[in-house]
Amino acid sequence: MQRNRWRILQPGEVSAVSKAFSDARACRVFLTFMLTGLRRSELHGLRWGHVNLVEGTLRVVASKSEEGERLIALPAALVEELMTHYQGSSYRSDTDYVFAHPTKGSAWNADEFRTKLDEALKRAGITDRIRIHDLRHAALTNLAATGASPIAVMATAGHRSMQTTKRYLTSRAWCSATTRTHCHEHCSGYRIRVPTRRNPCRRARSARSNPSSGRSRPSLRASPRVHRG
Repeated sequence: MQRNRWRILQPGEVSAVSKAFSDARACRVFLTFMLTGLRRSELHGLRWGHVNLVEGTLRVVASKSEEGERLIALPAALVEELMTHYQGSSYRSDTDYVFAHPTKGSAWNADEFRTKLDEALKRAGITDRIRIHDLRHAALTNLAATGASPIAVMATAGHRSMQTTKRYLTSRAWCSATTRTHCHEHCSGYRIRVPTRRNPCRRARSARSNPSSGRSRPSLRASPRVHRG
């Protein structure tokens, strides 16, 4: 039996997959991968003390190299999603994991996310093999396609050398004018619009903006900050 060939998600597919998640936490893990380019191990160790939702930044403090320890600017759309996630979590101290298990507080489980990602891909009509690490590849390729400078892509990726970054710079050649628009929308802070009522991320946003829902917008002062020093 022939094995499906893996590939990265193109910008227009990011929205389709995000709509297809039935679990809010898994949806936000997906968006964090797609809008930051984090490595799987970096997201696994991400704690609230590494995130500043006031300034809109995320600090990677444990990476595979010294260059991997970096500060990443977060798109406004992701800040909003993380703010909602923070307010709804039972684990909100600086040492708690951002994507902690909802009842145990343990670190993010890649196998559990893998299952939910596969389900979302299937619902979105994508049958090709998409690995978790391919989300990082897609994020960086799409960032390069927006016209970001090579240095900016290298810094976001946490690469040690420009040679490693070049693969993403050459991959942007497939972008047409239409695709470049999608790249800007999904990688430069544009809020992914989800029309379906079944999407968990949309439900969270709607509740925040509707006063009659009984839920108020999270206070910025209650948001986690990056450690100083």
